[in-house]
Amino acid sequence: MRYDKPEMILRLALLMQGSAEGLRLADIESAFAVSRRTAERMRDAVIRLFPQVEELSDGGRQKRWRLPSGLRPALLAPTLEELSALDAAGKLLEQASLKTQAEALQTLGQKLRAALAPAMRRRLDPDLDALSQAEAVTHRPGPYVPIEGATLAIFREAILAGRWIEARYSRRTNGAESVTRLVPLGFLYGPRPFLLAQNPEWDRPQHYALDRFSEVRLLPDPAPVLDIDLAAFVQRSFGVFQDAEGPRRIVWRFTAHAAPNARTYRFHPTQEMIDLPEGGLEVRFTASSLWEMALHLFGWGPDVEVIEPPELREELLFRCREVMSVYACII
Repeated sequence: MRYDKPEMILRLALLMQGSAEGLRLADIESAFAVSRRTAERMRDAVIRLFPQVEELSDGGRQKRWRLPSGLRPALLAPTLEELSALDAAGKLLEQASLKTQAEALQTLGQKLRAALAPAMRRRLDPDLDALSQAEAVTHRPGPYVPIEGATLAIFREAILAGRWIEARYSRRTNGAESVTRLVPLGFLYGPRPFLLAQNPEWDRPQHYALDRFSEVRLLPDPAPVLDIDLAAFVQRSFGVFQDAEGPRRIVWRFTAHAAPNARTYRFHPTQEMIDLPEGGLEVRFTASSLWEMALHLFGWGPDVEVIEPPELREELLFRCREVMSVYACII
């Protein structure tokens, strides 16, 4: 990636103008995957083009650069590719039951199109409509449980204000309802959207299916400050849930037949892939939720072997026996 490409310099200027705190050299390195020297050259190029760039310092050695203004509206106008990507993202959110977020993106797209100069809008509209019709999201079986925007708004307000909420919650397993007080911590988006929250009765955060809440209300009581890194919390799991025992070392071995396909998978952010002499593939990572792993491994059939941990082999065998019991009379 060359630092002197005009579009890269323009993108950096946009990032500098869009950041209230300013960008460090480390931020530029990360955003553009470049070396420190290249990041310095990119910064210098923006300063030459926009002398109003501000240099900020926190009193230490860390310096930041911010562009308070200076980009013409024409340079800030969205491109065809950006508007098309926004439309595709809305479709994916809609499929994931995130209707409120999908509608927010749709509204944002409409605002961006309305803000375009008339001539540019007339030029982009036909191509954007054509691309929208040419891009579709495949249907995947799974729960579709749109969440009320008002419910999400209450949870978000509780997170931002550090407050308790009280709500009626219906358990998916047996339908039993109860009124509970929770400290919302964040949202987990996947096949089914969940709220991660702290319940006074538990010593660690719990998962709550968002579609099982009703009569949600914000309480005036300030919630205790809970220090949780949501990204790190999610990374400890293979899917959504976590075992009480915590993350474990996982080792799977794929046959030579399945290895080419398995190499294209991202099983977990911590995964390590090792090519085996006979053409197979060994995948290693650290995560929790053995039952979710077992359900995933079903799809690979005899092309994968669980090496570690033994508890996962037992879980997979248990699931196999459950399925076999249904069809035992046929075999």
